[in-house]
Amino acid sequence: RSLLAVGGRGVFHTANAGFGSWYQLATEVFRVAGIQDRIEPVPMGEYPCAAQRPRFSVLDTGKYVRTPGSFRMPSWQQAVAVYLGVVSPEVVVRELFAVSRHAWAVGRTPGLVFPHRL
Repeated sequence: RSLLAVGGRGVFHTANAGFGSWYQLATEVFRVAGIQDRIEPVPMGEYPCAAQRPRFSVLDTGKYVRTPGSFRMPSWQQAVAVYLGVVSPEVVVRELFAVSRHAWAVGRTPGLVFPHRL
């Protein structure tokens, strides 16, 4: 069923259920894919960003969730597993590298680093 069919009007923000940091996403991808490489969490304040980032920001999907008859979204962890069943882990890791900064950028030992609320 579409949102229009259940009376939905306006802008709806949708995302998989739950929330996580980039670090949690990378950890879940590596876990599901069976990749043993080291991933290091970095506090947001130490992560090099061009723009100021809020300490905690998630997409507000409340309007969608409260709409009677709306499809219940699976968790983001379930979505990672489904995505890895369609796309090769190598492609996903390459995408994560595009998000990550190498550890030398924040003065840490080599490896992948991802921002995380600590």
